[in-house]
Amino acid sequence: MRISIALVSIMSAINVIGSHGSTPSVTACPLCGGAREPLAKLSVPSLVAEYRRQFNLDTRCFGQTNELSLLRCNCCDLEGFDPPITGDSQFYRDMSAWWNARVPGHENIEHKSTYQWAMQQMSPGDRVLEIGGGTLVIPRHLKSVSYIGLELDPNSVDAARRQGFDVRLESVEEHAEANRGQYDIVCNFQVIEHVAAPRDFVEACIACLRPGGLLIIACPNNRSFLALMPDNILNMPPHHVTLWNRRTLEWIAEHWGLQIKAIVEEPLEHDQRQAFARLVWLRALGWVWQSSERFVLGGSRFRIASGISDALARVTAPLLDSVARVIPGHTIAAIYQKPAEAARPSSRIAQGAEPASAD
Repeated sequence: MRISIALVSIMSAINVIGSHGSTPSVTACPLCGGAREPLAKLSVPSLVAEYRRQFNLDTRCFGQTNELSLLRCNCCDLEGFDPPITGDSQFYRDMSAWWNARVPGHENIEHKSTYQWAMQQMSPGDRVLEIGGGTLVIPRHLKSVSYIGLELDPNSVDAARRQGFDVRLESVEEHAEANRGQYDIVCNFQVIEHVAAPRDFVEACIACLRPGGLLIIACPNNRSFLALMPDNILNMPPHHVTLWNRRTLEWIAEHWGLQIKAIVEEPLEHDQRQAFARLVWLRALGWVWQSSERFVLGGSRFRIASGISDALARVTAPLLDSVARVIPGHTIAAIYQKPAEAARPSSRIAQGAEPASAD
């Protein structure tokens, strides 16, 4: 009975994650400039300790910051951490080394439904720009397109070039300065959530597109089980600094005058079912760790509940096979089309909302 209640509560919580409070923040939304409301606080010392415990990572990028705030925009619904401290190259090299040592083949993501869906939009001869091109999924599987990838990690760029792929050490903002209107398709997969200034990022992506070209954005879905996991540090800084959902992706189209061709929410895929099952068990064992906070990092009672949930999830995850298609999974993706004549970005903020001070 308790596990059934936990499952129902998770699905209900997913549906109401977007409900708003009424206390505005003085920091402006990094996407639309609208006012934001506080949702939760996150202890940096606790976060640093968890990165060290789970991944043996030294997260020095936080500097003297002791606390982060999670804020939600009242206009575009984007959630983001303030200050938006992002990981540096060393952080991602260390994380990659951890995954390579413990999960061989983790980088083989070409089977992911998001990539398969995106590549179906590409035709022979298309000029394709990918931001975060170190995975090389597209040029390996679509030899007929003209591909350029952008990367910020010199090691990834060198590795791609040794394999004969055109991947450049450059940001999309830099690339857009000399390549306006040059591409049929601009895409990024699991990138935008790492970006502290998403408005500039999206604007540069659109600038690189020819009129009528397609923009593809895929990112973690903040209306899925991910938003309910209290200890998922990979959905927190310095890894993820913004959290996205369907409404936020729709706002992009409204603001920049793009046509939405499709927005697709990935269902719970096979490799996500154990994490979802663990969440169900954690909720069922809520009486053990007793916290209503958005983030729970550490504490003996939570660790006990977490250990039990891990063990039970390994056994019960296969039972989700019959319902996985109706459970929102990790990723949401949008395809936009740039108009034949580029529209000017809207200056409209949501009705009744005023831009917050950036001070």
